[in-house]
Amino acid sequence: LLFAVLGAYGSSLDNGLVGFDDAAAIYGDLGGTKTLGAWTAQLTAEPLRAVGRIFSRRQLTNASKAADLAMFGEDWWGHHAMNVAYHLAAVLLAFAVAASLLNSTAGGLAAALVFSLHPVQVESVAYLGGRRDVLSGLLCLLSFRLWQRSLENADAKSAATASWLAAMAAKQSAVTLPALWLAGAWAYRPVEGLAGAWRRNRRLYVGLAVVVAIVVVFHLVQERSATPGPSAASWHGGSPWNQLATEPRVLLHALRLLVWPSRLSADYNGAFSPSLSLLDPRSIGPLLALLVTSLLALFFSRGRPLTAFALVWIAATYAPMIHLLPTTHNLESFAEHWLYLPVFGVALLSAQLFLYAYRRAPKTAWASLTSLALIMGARTDARSRVWRDDLTFWTQAVQDCPNCARPRAGMAEAWRVRGRSDKVERLLAQAAELGPTDPRPLISLAALQLESGRLEQAERTLREAWRIPLGRTAFSVPIQHHLALIELRRGRPRQALRLLRNRNMMTPGTAHLSGYCWFLLGEYDKAEPRLRYALAFNPDDASILNDLAILLSVLGRNDEAARLLERAADLAPLRADILVNLGKVHTERKDYISAHMRLARATQTAP
Repeated sequence: LLFAVLGAYGSSLDNGLVGFDDAAAIYGDLGGTKTLGAWTAQLTAEPLRAVGRIFSRRQLTNASKAADLAMFGEDWWGHHAMNVAYHLAAVLLAFAVAASLLNSTAGGLAAALVFSLHPVQVESVAYLGGRRDVLSGLLCLLSFRLWQRSLENADAKSAATASWLAAMAAKQSAVTLPALWLAGAWAYRPVEGLAGAWRRNRRLYVGLAVVVAIVVVFHLVQERSATPGPSAASWHGGSPWNQLATEPRVLLHALRLLVWPSRLSADYNGAFSPSLSLLDPRSIGPLLALLVTSLLALFFSRGRPLTAFALVWIAATYAPMIHLLPTTHNLESFAEHWLYLPVFGVALLSAQLFLYAYRRAPKTAWASLTSLALIMGARTDARSRVWRDDLTFWTQAVQDCPNCARPRAGMAEAWRVRGRSDKVERLLAQAAELGPTDPRPLISLAALQLESGRLEQAERTLREAWRIPLGRTAFSVPIQHHLALIELRRGRPRQALRLLRNRNMMTPGTAHLSGYCWFLLGEYDKAEPRLRYALAFNPDDASILNDLAILLSVLGRNDEAARLLERAADLAPLRADILVNLGKVHTERKDYISAHMRLARATQTAP
């Protein structure tokens, strides 16, 4: 199993960050911080709020990413190595669970090989943002293994419960695991039935149900406070009925990938146009397929409890991904990393087929399993290389899903950082046309127009994005931020501040911008705390250091200003404006030699 995992995912160690949401998954989920100490300081500063966010903000996953930053910094091979290590641990637990269920080491090996090498797992393992799925999946398998032990030794129940809570702190989708405990108890003792399993553990299940209810309600409150606005913005197609009618097609696609992952894609936004009703011709076929699958599970529940349990595992672990609640989760129509844990159900079914063949023709069974592992391993290795860098990733995504908007927007960003502005605007315009309900391509297009000084054009683009329901809800902050930047460029800081008064806009970027506006208005007592707030999140941002230093110099605190500017000059040695400000501050301090050195360097940098 070790060699299988390293052979399939070893190439991912060379991958960097991709422009999917790797950077957001690492820094954004840590509140914008880049160090373990800064992240823990946030938690200790507001302990009650931190406790409330353990489940809603996946704090265990965040802790693992903060630990990676502490150990490896921004050497991404270390982060990828940890992802592979977590996956290997999950694979070993999958082996233990399957071997126990099947009462066969060979069956456990077959299941673990399928679980480890299934190509649909690549998005979770080769993509750093997939840490939530791998870590939660690992803890779910650990919890279920402990629950298996508890059937013989009741003392293991507390450890199983603790592992389940930890799995939810890694990703909330682990919420359905107790249902698998109940189904697993029935699979071990099918004669006793579900009723017997319930009677023996009813107090525990009632307690867990209360925990689940609290977590769900808290998560919904968090979601609604984060994205206030019309409820239509929280549903694919604009209404819960359209979302419900589309869901059978998404579910059938998920089942198809589990069984035959021939065509994979990193992005599915726009891949499923909304169905208008359950009688939509596109929904009838998937509904019938799901009905047949349910009948098969019912049929197998009588004579083949393990087969039925494998189908229940797939259904229970995928259930939290079904769009039934009004949250921003609905904006993502489908993602392959949702299938990380459901793959174990497929692995269990595959292992049962292997054992059936093994009893009749052992050599043929082993040859078939080896061939399957080699084919899946080769496909997984090739797929892992897609995540090497942002341009490779998005180029492949455009080929996989040519009618989706986000891949073109991502490809535009990849070309932008490479200085190919000729490609960027065309790709963003195409993305906006393909995704008329997604304001993100328009926001990126407006940022490009703003960079090139086309203020009126940028404002029109942002107003167009604001008319989209998601532009007024989930993506209102970046739109208002860019509109405020436009007002600031026009020399109107007070108008910019009006745009930054949204209670959800206290992000590091908006804090920096509002602090600079208050500085221009002479309200220094309001400017300093905002700039310090922004600096706490981004201590290595030369622009924040520069602006805070100018403020401190105006207040006569030149020694502190000089220290901040020296740090900014080290971080951005080619920025002449920082060197000039440093020369001015040293002049105020009467350190003329240092001032002369910095100003001379500024003239060399920008003659």
